[in-house]
Amino acid sequence: MTVLHTLSRFMGHSSDDRRLQSDIGAEGTDTGADRPNIVIVLTDDMRDSDWQALPRTQELINEQGTVFPNFFLTTAVCSPSRASILTGLYAHNHGVTRNSGKNGGADQYKQRNLAERSLPNALKQVGYRNGLFGKFMNGMSEKGGIPGAWDRWMASAELAYYSPLMNDNGKPRDFQQKSQYSTDLIAGRAVEFIRDTAAETPLFLLFAPKAPHGPSIPARRHRGTFGGAQRERSPDVNEADVSDKPAVVRGGKDVGLGKLDGLERKRLETLVSVDEAVERVVGTLDEEGRLDNTYIFVLSDNGYMMGSHRLMQKGLAYRESTQVRMAVRGPAFPSGIDERVTANIDIAPTIVDLAGAALPNPDGLSLAGAFARDAVLLEGFGGNDAYQAVRTARHLYVEYTKGGRELYDYEVDPYELDNLLPADEAAAAPLVARLNALRGCIGSGCS
Repeated sequence: MTVLHTLSRFMGHSSDDRRLQSDIGAEGTDTGADRPNIVIVLTDDMRDSDWQALPRTQELINEQGTVFPNFFLTTAVCSPSRASILTGLYAHNHGVTRNSGKNGGADQYKQRNLAERSLPNALKQVGYRNGLFGKFMNGMSEKGGIPGAWDRWMASAELAYYSPLMNDNGKPRDFQQKSQYSTDLIAGRAVEFIRDTAAETPLFLLFAPKAPHGPSIPARRHRGTFGGAQRERSPDVNEADVSDKPAVVRGGKDVGLGKLDGLERKRLETLVSVDEAVERVVGTLDEEGRLDNTYIFVLSDNGYMMGSHRLMQKGLAYRESTQVRMAVRGPAFPSGIDERVTANIDIAPTIVDLAGAALPNPDGLSLAGAFARDAVLLEGFGGNDAYQAVRTARHLYVEYTKGGRELYDYEVDPYELDNLLPADEAAAAPLVARLNALRGCIGSGCS
């Protein structure tokens, strides 16, 4: 694909960039008849390399869409990231900083009344019909009601691969059929939602499968599809010398390559069903005459380390955890690659921009606008590994709450093998200043 270095709509920035300037649907009525349809495909724990399991989805983007390789998950844990996607806020502003417990998951989302300032609520105000199918947020109750402005809702906290317990429009439903694979189940409901939506009504569909999150159980028909796959033997896998890393990393042990290869195969095979589901959804949009006026966003809530630096987790600031490409297909996104620094906090502002809606003071920016951000804030709220970090296209600078700092230059060290601190304080200085400017930022102060 062509690299979009000089497209005028991507160049420069001003204070006006944050305003919702799109006039798509501006002349429409309250029904939103002229507004575009919006689809988000949100995978769970998908690594950047996992895109290889989505050939149909990649083809869809290549036809008419833009890939954002410098896309970051600002808090690379499921619930905090999903809250950022739905609100356009950093975790320090929306308050969902963990998956469970204090400040965690669906309980915190409810306590902070985030549904009222979320993307589905904003879209509802301008005439959208909203549907969510799949995983919502850790800690949600399959027996409770519907949190926010969703017209159709079939969701789960964890979403088992087989026989899932679901909150089906506010009521619990246990799918005991052993042949019922959850990705297929929610894909079918997504297709029904599209077909059941009146032609004159714009729709917002959030399709959120379990894949490839552990325990990574593929559909039976896909087992063996990636039988020869191996985890890439990059030098960060079981990194030989982690003496320059913080204590949370130094305590790690080598992960067996056989274990990594087996997990790699299962993870990729779970995504084949997602690829098929995307094809079904797109086919239905086409059949219903909606596809030409639809934006499709494909992203993950976070990455996963898979043995990088001897770790099997997410949540840390390293590339394998926080950087997973995002892709958008739709009329305003030409075929190519957009190398700007972007993040999950930009998803909701982009969508309300395209839809002619509004969010209250988001931290993110519209990708359909002309901005040139130099850095994003990364935040981790764990116990011993809590941190704040700043990430640019070239550098990662991290400060841990309990002590320790890291600095990596991806131009010369793409696998984060050599921490430049404390030897190179001069290189760290501008990143320290940028991090200090972003700590606790709100709204326009986050740009």
